[in-house]
Amino acid sequence: MGREILMKGHSILIVEDDPLIRLELTNLFESVGAQVIGARTGEEALKAIGEFRICAALLDYGLQEDNAAQLCRHLSECQIPYMFYTGYPDLQQIYPRAVIVEKPASGEVLLGAMADLIISNPANGVDCVAKGRRLRAIVKPPSQHNVVR
Repeated sequence: MGREILMKGHSILIVEDDPLIRLELTNLFESVGAQVIGARTGEEALKAIGEFRICAALLDYGLQEDNAAQLCRHLSECQIPYMFYTGYPDLQQIYPRAVIVEKPASGEVLLGAMADLIISNPANGVDCVAKGRRLRAIVKPPSQHNVVR
């Protein structure tokens, strides 16, 4: 399935405190048909989660104003899958099941990771915005997926 088809209609929350990186990520995901909700702080992200139907989220763990731990807990409680785009290579020790893409990464890598996050979630419909669905919290790496027979 092409990324344009996969991302079209999905709302992706991008939480990044650097405005240039946030703009670059917004342009990248909008270029494949995603609807992007941008936030520069955890507080803005929490507000957006209350206002919009979020299909998935991309987080910068090292937000200047606040730590992303509270936001991750809230995303998990709301059953919204998330991935990190961060410069913290040791983050896998804190979130062993999370999808983590280290900065800097190509657009192809980011789109692939987000596509995998959306595809690998069995609760995800073709368009979770239109169907009003929320997704599971954290997607396991492909090697750890449960097989349904």
